Amino acid sequence: MNRRHLLGAIATSVPLVSGCLTTVEAPPAKDVGSYRRLLDRDNFVDDPEQMDRTAEQVPFVSLKAAPSPPETLVPSARALGEAETTAGTNSTNTTNSTAPSPAETSTPEPVPPREADDGRLTVTDEYWQTRTHVSEYGIDSVSVDVYPNQPAMNSEVAKVWVGAFVYPRKKFVAEATSERFVRSEGETTVSVDINLDTAPRNERLHYVAVLLPDDADIRTVAESRTEFVMETDPFVIYPDDDRIRRAPRTENHPQAANERFSRYPIEGAYLLTLTGRTAGRSWSVSFLAFKSAFDRASARPRGRSRHEYVKYELLQGVAPELASLLVTEADNHGITDPFQQVEFAIDFVQALPYVSDDVSMGYDDYTKFALETLVSLEGDCEDTAILLASILEADPFGYDAVLIQPPGHMAVGLWYQHGDAYKYRLDGREYAYIETTGTGWGVGDIPDQYAGEPVNWYQV
Repeated sequence: MNRRHLLGAIATSVPLVSGCLTTVEAPPAKDVGSYRRLLDRDNFVDDPEQMDRTAEQVPFVSLKAAPSPPETLVPSARALGEAETTAGTNSTNTTNSTAPSPAETSTPEPVPPREADDGRLTVTDEYWQTRTHVSEYGIDSVSVDVYPNQPAMNSEVAKVWVGAFVYPRKKFVAEATSERFVRSEGETTVSVDINLDTAPRNERLHYVAVLLPDDADIRTVAESRTEFVMETDPFVIYPDDDRIRRAPRTENHPQAANERFSRYPIEGAYLLTLTGRTAGRSWSVSFLAFKSAFDRASARPRGRSRHEYVKYELLQGVAPELASLLVTEADNHGITDPFQQVEFAIDFVQALPYVSDDVSMGYDDYTKFALETLVSLEGDCEDTAILLASILEADPFGYDAVLIQPPGHMAVGLWYQHGDAYKYRLDGREYAYIETTGTGWGVGDIPDQYAGEPVNWYQV
C-alpha cells in the first residue's frame, strides 16, 4: 500500500463530518449521474462595452513565480513555536495530517513605502531590492531599477512602459515609455516621466510597469515578448495637491508564517510560499499574487453556482497562470512524470488548511475565487475543490475534471486512467475521486463516510 493510500486508510475523518456546505445548490441526486447542464462559456465573458480597451491591451498578470523569501523574513523556530496554531479553529476539522493555520509571527513587518519630502514614495521592501522593480514613484515620474538580464527576455535592448490606472486595474489614466537601454550593461535606474494632470482626484490609483523589447508597442506586442515587472500599492492625489499620498489601506491579510507556508505583504503584491512533499521529493513553491488582482477577485459578485467559479477561473481568472506555474515548479523539483505532476498539484492544494466560512469570512457560506483562497492560505471544501478543478482543467494540465458533491461536501473528479481508485461513472466516463481537504489523500482515495453515497456532479 503506497503512502497516500496508507494515509487515507488510517484517517478517521475529513473536516467535513458535520458538512462543509451550508447551502446545497441542487436537490439530492437520485443516482450518480445527476448533473447540471454545461453552460455556454460565452455567458462568463465580460461585456466588451464595459471594459476599457487600453487597459484590456496591457499584459497584466495575477501571479508570478518568485524566489523564496529572504532569510530575514523567515520566522525563527522560536517564533514559530510561539505563534503556531492549527487549523482546528473549526471543531469539525480532523484530517489525515493536521495542517497548521497561518499565524502572525514576531518577525518584523515589511516596510511600507517611505514618503520623501518631495512627495515621492520609495519602495523599501527587502524582496524587491535585488531584482528589477519600481524603486520610487511620484506625481510626475516613476523610477525603475533594472538589473542585467533580470527578468529574462530575448531582447538585449529594452524599454520600460509605465501605466497609471484607477485601482484596482480599472480605468486607464496615463502612460509613458522610457528611453531605450542595453540590458547587459549593468544595473541601471530608468526614469519614466508621466503626466497625471488629468488623473482623477480623491480616487485610488496605481502604477504598472512592464518591460518591453525596444521595437514593441504595448498595444500590439505579443504577451510572450513582454515581462510584467510589478505594480505599486495604491496612492491618492488630493484636490489642489501637487504630490501623491499613500492610500489608506486596511490590510486584511497581514504577515503570517509557519513551517508549511508563509505570506508577506510587499509593495504591490503578496509573497506566498507553500511547502510539501510529492513522490518522495520535498518542494517549496514561492510566488507573487498581485494585490490589485486579489482585490478585483474579492469584489466580484457571488451570485453564481460553484461550477461557474471554475469556468470563470479558466476564462478570466488565474487558472492558466497557476497551472503553468505549478508545472514549471514541478519540473524544477525533478517531478516530470505526468501523473506525479497531477499529484504535485493535488499536494499543493491540500497544503492549504481547512477553515470553515463562518471562521474565515464571517458568513455561513462564502465561496471564494482562486486568488482569495491562495492569498488567505485557507479554505473550505468548496474553495479547494474549485481551486484544484481549475488547475487540472487549465493548460498545460488540460484534464477533464468535474466537481463531485456527496452529501454536505465537495470534491473533484478526474478522468484519468488510474486502476487503483474509487471512481464514479459519469456521462460514460469514469472519474477518480480526489479529496482536497487535508494532506495525504491520493487520486481515488475517498473518506469512508462518502463511499457509496449518492452524489451530484457538475461538469466544468
